Amino acid sequence: MLSSIVYPYLIAVAVLICVLMVLVYKMAIRSSQDCQRYDAMTRSPVNSMFSASLNGLFTIRAYNREQFFLGHFLNLVDINGKAIFTYYATSRWMAYYLDMVSALYIMATMLVSFFLKQNSINPSLVAIGITSAIALSGPFKAFVNVASAFNNNMTNV
Repeated sequence: MLSSIVYPYLIAVAVLICVLMVLVYKMAIRSSQDCQRYDAMTRSPVNSMFSASLNGLFTIRAYNREQFFLGHFLNLVDINGKAIFTYYATSRWMAYYLDMVSALYIMATMLVSFFLKQNSINPSLVAIGITSAIALSGPFKAFVNVASAFNNNMTNV
């Protein structure tokens, strides 16, 4: 927030950036929760098939059905892998857009400092403002990532 003290014009931009981060979080968390549910639904048959195959291993070998069960098991693992990949893709989507929002804030800080340069602002204040904008983007992203991970872990319970 040091950049808002140096450039009071950035208070409105900071509020807009916070709103954008909340919107990205809400969109990402909704799809991430759906992906978690889909992962849980597709993991259950994998675990069930593995347990049943271990318990009936003698019967499977006696009737020479190893390839059938192996093919069925690999199909279930493939379906679960797609669900996990979708979950990681939504996490990366959120990280990408949070980076874009952070870059917008840094760019706004630089643009404000450029336009205020014409009003003979001190260059050290420009450096402090830009440095604090860069430093501020990290904790914002970390907070949203931690909130998302917490929400996903609570959904997973």
